[in-house]
Amino acid sequence: MKFPNYEGDESEAEKLAMFTTAELNSQKIGLRILSRKNNTGVWREKAEIILTNAGRKSYFDLLWVFN
Repeated sequence: MKFPNYEGDESEAEKLAMFTTAELNSQKIGLRILSRKNNTGVWREKAEIILTNAGRKSYFDLLWVFN
């Protein structure tokens, strides 16, 4: 991730905006989960997860729903 350069006199809102801009300009890794019935037919998207190297821990729940 590209880390923002802080001058030291930024407000918390300005720091958050700089951090968010750096996240948006950093590389991302995506994971798309697809399924299809009886292993035939068209693939249908079940979920898509985009991961960023944010330099901090992020937790999320991954719920798998079977049809």
